[in-house]
Amino acid sequence: MENKILVAYGSKSGSTTEVAEFMASELVKKGLTVDLKPAKDVKSVDEYKTVIVGGPIWAGSWPGPVTDFIKNNKEKLKEKKVAYFLTCLSLTEDKEESRKAEEKYLEKERAMVEPVLEGRFAGKMDSSKLNFFLKIMMKMMKAKDADHRDWDKIKEWVTAVAENVQN
Repeated sequence: MENKILVAYGSKSGSTTEVAEFMASELVKKGLTVDLKPAKDVKSVDEYKTVIVGGPIWAGSWPGPVTDFIKNNKEKLKEKKVAYFLTCLSLTEDKEESRKAEEKYLEKERAMVEPVLEGRFAGKMDSSKLNFFLKIMMKMMKAKDADHRDWDKIKEWVTAVAENVQN
């Protein structure tokens, strides 16, 4: 089995999709074979040695389809190298309470399958891509439209994943 990589992700407004696409393209540039799929569309993880799973944090957790992906594939994922990543607007805040919350975001997923690496990245707010409920929620939180993603930090993390995969 070649070292084929799956990047499985969830996204609410497209920002995390863009991050997953960037990650996949960086891995391909490194000569790796990569499939990029929404987590909800993955039928099997059998053909992959490495699985990268990611999604945005909304209300303190990943979207259901991402967590369900881990739950539904946990036995097979335990046999593979797994890396998690998340995007979250609260990562733009340099506050102690934000850092403590950040540590808890993926607790239930880590309990199911412990990742070899975990990446945490500030996200992007584009209220024009949100549904009515999420727009109200973001307005209540006083979140402003802005792109906080640090592409260099994401690229650095992808390089670490690639090095881990090849070992």
